[in-house]
Amino acid sequence: MHRGNFQQLLLRHVRDEVGETSIRLDQKLVTFQSHSDHVEVDFVNPSTGDRNIELAKVLIGADGINSTVRKILYPDEDRPLWRGLTVWRGVTPTEKLFLDGRTKILMGNPNELELVVYPVSSNLINWACLARTEDPDVQTSPVTVEWNNIGRVEDLLPLISNMKLAFLDINHLIQSSMIINKFPLTDRDPLPRWTHNRVTLLGDAAHPMYPNGSNGASQAILDARGLVLCFRQHGVTPQGLQAYDDLRRPVANTVVLAARQYGIEELLKIVDERAPCGFQQLSDVIPSAEFEVMMSNFKKVAGLNVQQINQEPPLF
Repeated sequence: MHRGNFQQLLLRHVRDEVGETSIRLDQKLVTFQSHSDHVEVDFVNPSTGDRNIELAKVLIGADGINSTVRKILYPDEDRPLWRGLTVWRGVTPTEKLFLDGRTKILMGNPNELELVVYPVSSNLINWACLARTEDPDVQTSPVTVEWNNIGRVEDLLPLISNMKLAFLDINHLIQSSMIINKFPLTDRDPLPRWTHNRVTLLGDAAHPMYPNGSNGASQAILDARGLVLCFRQHGVTPQGLQAYDDLRRPVANTVVLAARQYGIEELLKIVDERAPCGFQQLSDVIPSAEFEVMMSNFKKVAGLNVQQINQEPPLF
C-alpha cells in the first residue's frame, strides 16, 4: 500500500472515531512547559503567524527526525548522523506490474549501491536507490534532512548504469517517476530516555533509523501499540508514558544499532562479497541454515515474530 493512502486511511479512521475536529493542521510546535498535572504547549500557525496555547494531560512528540520536541528535551544534540550514503526515491505509474505483482526486489550492496523496487498498488511502483557519495566516516548531515527534497534523474542514472533486469527496464522506471526525492541516509544515536514527566517521543522522533529492512514505520506502529497498552494499564499519566518508555525504548534502540549493520539487507552485502562475479543458486553462496538463522535473528531483534504478535491482546 502506498504510504499516502495508508495515511489517508488512518486520518479517516481517527476522524470517524474521535471527531472531525480531532485533527488540526497548520500547527507548528514552538515550545512546551510540563507541570505537575498537565503540559502546556505553544503552537504557531506558519501561514498566519497566529499563536495559541493548548493544555493536555500528556504530549507525545511524533514529529519526525527533525523533532522540535526532541530538540527541546536534548538541546545539545546536533544534526542527524550521516555515513556517506545518499538516497533517491520515487513512485512510477505503470500499466502492468512486474512478475507476479507482489514481488519486492532488493539488488546490489547496501554499503555501496542498492536498488529496492516494489509495487504499492495495482498501477504504482515504489523504488529507492541508495549510493555511497562520500566516505563512511561518521559526520553530521550536510543538509537538513527533509524527505521531500527534490533530486535529479541526471545525477542518478549514471550510478545505476550497470544494474540490469530481464523483466524490468530500470532506467525507464526511474525516468518515468512522477517525482524524484533525494536526501542523505541518516539516523541518530539512541537516547537514554524518551519520557520526561508528561512528555515522550514516538517514531522517528524517538528512534530515527536507517530504512534497512523497512523498519522505520514498523517500529513506529509498534510504538503506538505499546503506548495504547500502557495507557490502558496506567491511564493517560506520566506512569503510562514511563511504562511505554520501558517497554519500547530498549527494543527500538537495538533496532537502530542493528540497522547500522544493514539489518536483513546484510544478506546482500554477504552475497556481493562472496560471489562478486554472480551465482546460479543462492544456497551456493549462503547455506540454507545460515540464511534461516539470519532471518530469525532479524525478526527477533525487530519484534516481527508473527506468532508472538498474534498472541498479544487486541487494541480494539
